[in-house]
Amino acid sequence: QKVISLFGINLSEKIKKLSPGAQQQLYLALVLARNAQVLILDEPTAHLDIPSKKILNDLLVEWMDNGERTIILATHQVEEIQKLADYLIVLKDGSILGNFEKEELSEMYKRYWFTHPLQFPTVPGELERKVNSLTTNRPIETEDFLRNENVSWTNVQALDIDEILAVLLS
Repeated sequence: QKVISLFGINLSEKIKKLSPGAQQQLYLALVLARNAQVLILDEPTAHLDIPSKKILNDLLVEWMDNGERTIILATHQVEEIQKLADYLIVLKDGSILGNFEKEELSEMYKRYWFTHPLQFPTVPGELERKVNSLTTNRPIETEDFLRNENVSWTNVQALDIDEILAVLLS
């Protein structure tokens, strides 16, 4: 009843008469009401508008906070991954590319900026080089190499999850 109220679902309508978004909301309300230990959700925000996506994310966080629970989530939505995931299994063409802890994955991919273009043909872990920046998936080796070559960087930043996934899936 709480989920139905939050989503504003009209229970007097037949399911087939509801919009795809309202149908998705009803299905999610039914799933959450079962109070299972594990939820398996495939694209749970499909057909949902922005306010409904926020309501769902808040509900899922609350659901997980109520004990030892797990959500297995298949999604293409980076926002869902950022808010809900602790671990990622990345698939490409039906094959597993890797199983990652989200925070460790974020620390593995970094971008460095320099005042002058780098003069080396390659740098350990180099994934992409632009005029004054370098992206790597082996930051410790990259930093050791740059220090040994007496090259300093002006800034370093971890890549966002969507950027990392784009690299992994390319």
